[in-house]
Amino acid sequence: MMVRNQLTLVDIECLEKRTEKAIKRFGIEDLPEYSVGCPGGSDLEDLYRTVVEEVLLEESYVTAYEICSGKYEVTFEFECKDRWFIDSYAWDTVKMIVENLMDNVIIPHIKKGGRKPCQGLYTA
Repeated sequence: MMVRNQLTLVDIECLEKRTEKAIKRFGIEDLPEYSVGCPGGSDLEDLYRTVVEEVLLEESYVTAYEICSGKYEVTFEFECKDRWFIDSYAWDTVKMIVENLMDNVIIPHIKKGGRKPCQGLYTA
């Protein structure tokens, strides 16, 4: 019997693929065109919220603020009141974004009791 908050290597690979696929839907290589509060679909908060919600199949509240030019602190909050933080930079590549989200939001949230969307679903 598998405990809900444990992740196998297959689960992690599935989550990584889903995260990369969700980011690539935005058609970006890195983040220089994104900022906080930017009208016209290039808002950093919208990007991260959409990606996390697509991967975790769970609603989230995302806020970001600019620390200095091209450097942001992004906060993720879930209904169960889990709160996670990442640093995001304008020069982050898709690979860096995936690693940052996996290590600091997605995996910790699941291990703390969040949804496990890849269980029994190993295709991205």
